[in-house]
Amino acid sequence: MSLELLQQRAKQEHPTFTGFYDLSDPLIKAYAIKGTPCFATYSSKESECALCPLASDCQKTKVENDEVKAKQKAYKEEHKEELEQEKLKKEFLKKIPNLGKYRKVDQVQKEIKSPLSNATISVGSPACWIEGFGIITLDEARILGLSV
Repeated sequence: MSLELLQQRAKQEHPTFTGFYDLSDPLIKAYAIKGTPCFATYSSKESECALCPLASDCQKTKVENDEVKAKQKAYKEEHKEELEQEKLKKEFLKKIPNLGKYRKVDQVQKEIKSPLSNATISVGSPACWIEGFGIITLDEARILGLSV
């Protein structure tokens, strides 16, 4: 027997029949949600959504998810510079095998390229020396959180 035939038979025998499962039971509702891949994608334009017994919960969850996404987007926009600095710091730390001893160099004696970003450090400019790695710019040192 197909599911459609079972539903028709149930409606004939029980005119007040609303569904095969009691969605007021939290466990049954949780299983129904878990088994519904489109959950939290509610659209009033979709006919399937209008028929779905989970429509109100789906719509509510979608609204909540949209609000969270909007807050995340606003946060990222507000803290864009800080997040970029943090990303850059992670990239720099991947290149440095051991961030042990370091010190500020008041003036470099010859033009050097930073091994972190290939930025040129001109003669007489201040920089930062990291033991076992080399000389980097002061901006790179600050991004790494070194107090120079």
